[in-house]
Amino acid sequence: MRIHLTSKRLFTSLAFCAALAGFGAVRPVFAQDAPSQPAAAEAPPIVEWVYTTQWGYFDEWYAIFRKYQIAILDQEKKEGLVTKYIVQKGGGHVGESERWDLRVLIYYKDAAARTKARGIAKTLFPDQETFHKEEQQRWRLTLVHWDRPLTELDPHAEPVKN
Repeated sequence: MRIHLTSKRLFTSLAFCAALAGFGAVRPVFAQDAPSQPAAAEAPPIVEWVYTTQWGYFDEWYAIFRKYQIAILDQEKKEGLVTKYIVQKGGGHVGESERWDLRVLIYYKDAAARTKARGIAKTLFPDQETFHKEEQQRWRLTLVHWDRPLTELDPHAEPVKN
């Protein structure tokens, strides 16, 4: 008797789940009539650069970074391609895998500004041989680096759908 009741409960449960699955495939009529949401204005792009340098070489690394990358960012800001940038130094007691030395948040005017900015280094630094040599040294001193696009959200606005 016990086996029969268990089988019957299992069959009933499976039948109920199958029925629910069938209902899930049916779209309610009102969903088709819902007005489409207006496209949200595209937020200006933000890019995060994060660097971890070899122990004991941050000062040398940062001197090169300031000479070239900060100068490029300043020029991008002057030309209106970048609205602002923020430079942060890491620190604290964290494990090696979480350690980072420098973080830069770059707020571009718009998506096109990122591509327009690419030729600025050639204009600012006509001695491209020295520029590339010193930038190579900075990269030799870099252990970890990533560029990550970020999107700023208004926490009070309606959620953006992907």
